[in-house]
Amino acid sequence: QAKVCGLVWAAHENPEVIVATRIESVIPAMLKFLRQDDAYHRWKARGCKDGRALDDWLAAESSVQGLL
Repeated sequence: QAKVCGLVWAAHENPEVIVATRIESVIPAMLKFLRQDDAYHRWKARGCKDGRALDDWLAAESSVQGLL
């Protein structure tokens, strides 16, 4: 049975590397990334208009909570 032992991603200008021996150690960072990514794509879908960052973040938070 395969187990996650690490995760690598470059979502922004500063790449992040997370290494863990248990998935429980990686989940918080993965959820944070998913929230940020979802909020960003909501902003892009609205035409990159300012003024609704909180709405985008709350919608992203709700979306990510639905994954748990």
